Amino acid sequence: MRVCKSYIIFFFSALLLTVQDLKSQPASFITIEGNGSPVVMLQGGASPLSLFDRHAKELAASYKVIRIERLNVSCVTNNKIIPANYLVRMESERLNHLLDSLNINEPVVLIGLSYGGLIALDFALNHMAKIR
Repeated sequence: MRVCKSYIIFFFSALLLTVQDLKSQPASFITIEGNGSPVVMLQGGASPLSLFDRHAKELAASYKVIRIERLNVSCVTNNKIIPANYLVRMESERLNHLLDSLNINEPVVLIGLSYGGLIALDFALNHMAKIR
């Protein structure tokens, strides 16, 4: 039996945004800042990528910080319908494909806020070799 060694940081917050708040945020799919070992930050709820701006700035001094707008947030921001079969697994597989497309070949540190933490956990359970 393989033991999963991971450092998944869960942040919980009472931050609530309305759909209108979300639509007022700039819609960007991904941001990458800094150099070094990769750190992936996944926001929670309807939080925009900018939620982690201060954290990303600090981490980017030593790490490659990757922030990804989740599929459900991207759909709402772009006035698209969330897929009927939408699940946490869809988000974690999307993360897996994105890391592959970015040629991230080393294990990543995952940081997830609330729902982003669930995505991080699902990713860690299904892609153990890709996490630190």
